[in-house]
Amino acid sequence: MNLKVESMLDQKSDFQFQEMIDTTYKDTSSILIEILMKKYKLFDHYNALRRYLLLGQGDFIRHLMDLME
Repeated sequence: MNLKVESMLDQKSDFQFQEMIDTTYKDTSSILIEILMKKYKLFDHYNALRRYLLLGQGDFIRHLMDLME
């Protein structure tokens, strides 16, 4: 969608401006999600954090006590 700068400031084209913002938001969000998933492996970090937090449910203490015996 190609809009002129004047059309962004025109009160009559409020719908066009909102549509341009929505399109830009969707494009930017999809690029960001792709970078987070592929380059930075976001789900791997989530899984590591989940495993770390689940250690607090007793598995960590049980393992520590087994090592101390």
